[in-house]
Amino acid sequence: MNALLFISIAVMLNFCSSALPSPNYDDVQKLVDNYNEIDSRVCADLTLDLNREAISHGMESKIVLIKLRENYHTVLSFNTTDKGKVCVDLTRSKQIYSRDDIMNRYGGVK
Repeated sequence: MNALLFISIAVMLNFCSSALPSPNYDDVQKLVDNYNEIDSRVCADLTLDLNREAISHGMESKIVLIKLRENYHTVLSFNTTDKGKVCVDLTRSKQIYSRDDIMNRYGGVK
């Protein structure tokens, strides 16, 4: 998928998701724990698929596009009601990271 097409899809899904309520941390953890990964190691595919799952469960989520030196990376962000902003990066594991952990991992991206 080219970057421009991905950005267009992400903007549309982020807009649709913004009308949904913010989840709490436990709801995000359950979503991640129960997520059946698609057969892909491409971050954009995994992020879009998890975002669809979040929307289908009535959770607001945001696709975050991170500009790296030579390419892009994506994570899914949730603004939880109890622990603030957290991110899921499925290319590494089914783990939830704090916003600061993601920023540190990818070179201080804000």
